[in-house]
Amino acid sequence: MFILFFGLVVLIACWLVGDLEVFTKVIFTMLYLASLGLLFIPDYGFLFVIAQCILIAVIGWATFGPDWLRRNW
Repeated sequence: MFILFFGLVVLIACWLVGDLEVFTKVIFTMLYLASLGLLFIPDYGFLFVIAQCILIAVIGWATFGPDWLRRNW
């Protein structure tokens, strides 16, 4: 459940403070919504956690820069 909300927070931060094109933000939003569909596939719910972790890393990197993953501010 934490992954779901943390992904949403990073996506909202992307929309509010991210210096990205609107098209890129829309693509990230569509990927987030598409990853929620993984919850409905029987016996493959674990793919949701993997997809969300990768998506959080990519959106965070695009929004805050590569130092976000290393926490060197």
